[in-house]
Amino acid sequence: MTRPVLIRRERRLPLPGEVLVSPGALVKAQDIIARTELVPGNPYIVDVVRELGIPNDQVRAAMLVEEGSQVKTGDVIARSQIRNEVREVKAQADGIIEFISEAYGRVLIREEVKPDQPVVTIDVAGALHIPPWQIRWYVRVKEEDEVKMGTKLAAESAGSYAGLVYSPVGGIVEKICGRTGTITIRRPYRPTLVNAYVPGKITETVPHFGAVILAAGHEFEGVFGIGGEGVGHPRIACGPEGTLQQEDVRDDDSGAVLVAGALATGEAIRKAMSVGARAVICGGVDIETLETLGIGVRGFTGGETLGLTLIAMHGFGTMPLSTALYQALEGFQGDVSVTGSTQMRTGVRRPEVLVCSNDWLSTASARASRVAEDMVPGATVRVLMGNNRGWAGKVVGIEERPHRLVTEEMAEVATVELAPGRVVEVPVPNLNVMTK
Repeated sequence: MTRPVLIRRERRLPLPGEVLVSPGALVKAQDIIARTELVPGNPYIVDVVRELGIPNDQVRAAMLVEEGSQVKTGDVIARSQIRNEVREVKAQADGIIEFISEAYGRVLIREEVKPDQPVVTIDVAGALHIPPWQIRWYVRVKEEDEVKMGTKLAAESAGSYAGLVYSPVGGIVEKICGRTGTITIRRPYRPTLVNAYVPGKITETVPHFGAVILAAGHEFEGVFGIGGEGVGHPRIACGPEGTLQQEDVRDDDSGAVLVAGALATGEAIRKAMSVGARAVICGGVDIETLETLGIGVRGFTGGETLGLTLIAMHGFGTMPLSTALYQALEGFQGDVSVTGSTQMRTGVRRPEVLVCSNDWLSTASARASRVAEDMVPGATVRVLMGNNRGWAGKVVGIEERPHRLVTEEMAEVATVELAPGRVVEVPVPNLNVMTK
């Protein structure tokens, strides 16, 4: 096995909350480091390019606020002067500037939701121009109903496109009032918890949001996965070239991360789900197996509700598990961290397996990037996305500093020789190290 390396992970809440750790603290993977009881506010997209009449590459220069800035309704967030005319863009809601996109020339404002403002009141009678006491003739919901943003609350008549009232938020219908002609919706306040995900040391905190964790171990990226994050103890269920069968899954595998070799059958995956296994890691998986599970191959995964994370490390079909990963998991006594989240379009994200231990913090070697440790010069790789998709070649070199891609993501770039004399540059997330 190679020497453990230092791995940095930033763990954040989706909304402001309470950070429960301090710099210098050692944490385990399942320790809760931050919590919030807020729910996401509505997103408001502002087309800055269109409102100001400027090209996309001038968006940053026109902005008067930065990402993370707090704004109020009516605040001027961008300004530009064309000839003698000064144009301004104003915020549509109280909230936070969540993202500024140069590629699309737009700004995303996330509505601020405060704990002391959990109730939204909709004036249905005013919207339909009816007396308040007639409201119950037109409503399409009842008290205690759960509604989503955009749910039809009331209509003048069935099938009418005029006089419709939609819910501006998601929540529970708390009251339908015939005296005021209003519907009151209470937003659900469910605690959101963020765990450390990896064992390590807190190097810094992000006020109100989370913390940065320095872990030590081995990092491996897969090709395709389903399911979200998970932490569990690994169990070798078959050899690196074997196939995980139904009988290889034990009844006491609840919470386990099963190492499945070259292929996992549909029957084995279903049994792993039934016994409560946390994850299945395999070299490959058949597309037909995914279809029998009700999952198709698509460019964005991670939100599935199977109760299990499945990671195909090397692709589709029977593909022996890499020696490096198998050796890292074999005999490991701690918990491993996995995520099946896969995004193969804008903002490339790969499923991963992290084998980390706090015992390695003092001996791990530093590295300048997040490139998986088996992505090294000389490694044989396959291109997963882009103009050279499907080509295989050898890594010639890797840039130490991440590059900003046209998708606005930051990623390391590798130089790959696809054929004698044909050398191309490919973002590292678009490469997969082929089985050694």
